[in-house]
Amino acid sequence: MEKEHQKMVFIMNALNDGWSVKKNQDKYIFTKKHENKVEIFQEDYLATFIVNHMCLQK
Repeated sequence: MEKEHQKMVFIMNALNDGWSVKKNQDKYIFTKKHENKVEIFQEDYLATFIVNHMCLQK
């Protein structure tokens, strides 16, 4: 149950930060418009994204 709770917190925080979340089979896809441009993020962005959205107090 703890894993599901963490997943819900993570997704809710991403939604509150303006991200759209879709589920495709067993994968979640996070998208966010960036001035209608396609952007490629550096590898360290994923780690930052995860850290920023894992906290319950966001």
